[in-house]
Amino acid sequence: MASMKKIWCRFAGLLIILSLIVSCTPRATPIPAIATTPAPVSTPTSNLSPSISQDSVWDKVVAAAKKEGKATIYAFNYMGDVGIAIANAFEKRYGIKVEIITGRGAEFVERLKTEKRMGQMTADFMDSSAAFLFNAKVAGLTIPLSDLPVLQEKGVWDIEPKAMDPEAHVLAEYSFIYSPWINTRLLTPEQAPRSIKDLLKPEWKGKIIGHDPNVSSATYNYFVPLVNAGVVDWEYVRAIGRQDIRLTPGPVQAVQMLSRGELSLILMSADSTGAPFVNEGAPIKAVSWSEGSVAVAGGISVIKDAPHPNTALLFANWILSEEGQKVFGEAAKYPMIRKGVDFRPVNARAPTTRLIVTTPKDIGCPVNACPDNRSHIQPLTSHLSRRCLG
Repeated sequence: MASMKKIWCRFAGLLIILSLIVSCTPRATPIPAIATTPAPVSTPTSNLSPSISQDSVWDKVVAAAKKEGKATIYAFNYMGDVGIAIANAFEKRYGIKVEIITGRGAEFVERLKTEKRMGQMTADFMDSSAAFLFNAKVAGLTIPLSDLPVLQEKGVWDIEPKAMDPEAHVLAEYSFIYSPWINTRLLTPEQAPRSIKDLLKPEWKGKIIGHDPNVSSATYNYFVPLVNAGVVDWEYVRAIGRQDIRLTPGPVQAVQMLSRGELSLILMSADSTGAPFVNEGAPIKAVSWSEGSVAVAGGISVIKDAPHPNTALLFANWILSEEGQKVFGEAAKYPMIRKGVDFRPVNARAPTTRLIVTTPKDIGCPVNACPDNRSHIQPLTSHLSRRCLG
């Protein structure tokens, strides 16, 4: 019995010693999960505390972007050599690569909606026409960019980046200037009508080229801003429709007709459409009405919940900087929104004292988010149908 008691005492002592060893052994620290997407320094840079230095915060954005090391861009305008020039210049400046996926704005919006439903965003940044960017904004796919450093620059803009959207979800990036064009062999600038209302005079009946609004959105892009700005009204639109305008399927065909000298005047055309013909020696020239010209701005947005949020902010700031504007403008031959950044040939520049910049109310968004590229033309088609213009 005594020997059994000794055995139990020794066993209990051994258990105590083992428990002390275990309790004194350091426990392994769990390895924290590595974040696959670094959180942005601010989401976005807007709503910063006034006590925080803007420069200090932006330095952190730049540093975080360099750690992200890449960005994916959905773009309509960064095609071919234009996209290559932009990507190379951005990488040279910051050492960050950008992948540019080109396509149509409507397709990008639907793709982003799908990505949002799946909770797996691919794009960081989008370049497109304003209508589709506003669709993305309405769908909750974009973030405000009011505090980008570049937006603090004053006196450098022909068109303010926030001209289309004061909330800064959609920033202007470049513009197409819509103005009348003439054939200089048939009509001198001095002989051209001075006011858009002069086109209602009898001598211009049957001598004007226009775009069929059932096919091309150019007519809509031109007249709706003029009506909303009070330059003309819908009665004028109906009256111009009775001037026996020669309708073409689109802007390129109109400029081709003008270049051949079939008629002397195009009601309006974008400078980007006429510029290549000017470069090839066509005898055509952009002129302007006394009422001004219409500027249809293309834009940019940063995508909400982007996988590379800091790089997206950095790219947005860079493409609006003097360097970014010059790289894009020279490659695309577009007029940029910065003063003096204009690579169009001289005859494609219409002198104007007033630019009427399109706004959401002009493009039918965001209240009625346009599902495709044709729906926003319909309000005008009833006024400028073949019955009205033919």
